[in-house]
Amino acid sequence: MRKTAESSGITSFYLGAADGRPLDSFLAGQHLPVTVQIPGQTGTSGRSYSLSGAASDSTHYRLSVKRDEHGLVSRFLHDHLHEGDVIDARAPSGDFTLPAGEGPVVLVSAGVGLTPMLSMLHELAAGGRAGWYVHAARNGREHAFRDEVDALVAGNQNIRQKIFYSEPGAGDVAGRDYDVKGRVKAAQLFALNQGANADYLLCGPSRFMADLRTGLEELGVPASNIHFETFGPTG
Repeated sequence: MRKTAESSGITSFYLGAADGRPLDSFLAGQHLPVTVQIPGQTGTSGRSYSLSGAASDSTHYRLSVKRDEHGLVSRFLHDHLHEGDVIDARAPSGDFTLPAGEGPVVLVSAGVGLTPMLSMLHELAAGGRAGWYVHAARNGREHAFRDEVDALVAGNQNIRQKIFYSEPGAGDVAGRDYDVKGRVKAAQLFALNQGANADYLLCGPSRFMADLRTGLEELGVPASNIHFETFGPTG
């Protein structure tokens, strides 16, 4: 296991099989259930975290976890898990995956909701399917994976991105670090001109997703074309 800081609050954990064997395959968007033994706690504690890496990479799983001050497991991972440590994990699972077909896809996330979207973005880049990556962060300090996404977009003519900062920092430059100041609105997603028949995938805070779902439906997007991942209690 190795770990890498991605932003002021998000750290990635790269997990390989303890016996060196290839890992079980997964679908972009799925999550990995993990179990840890936290000192002072009776029994073990488990959580599921979205896989943020490319599904084609069988050498490791990448979990990108936001440190939650009230989250027992996330604090343990950030503060006490060290490179070389071993944790228990079950096989990847989950139904929040890229819809079948060849039509355009709009990936929309806020905060740490980008984790399954990043895996899906790798899948789009590998398969040549057209898509948009739309992400909302507070500012540049909290904007994770900027360089990785920029490289995927730059290397694939079928993929474009739009970045929203709700509270840009003093060093954040419009047009360089972000595209829009403010929060993502459904009308702005529809203005990407992917049409009502595109698949819109949403991941982020519950209010963020509820507002976008309602707005997209009001603009004529069928409910069957709006897919979302609801995070459980943070931890």
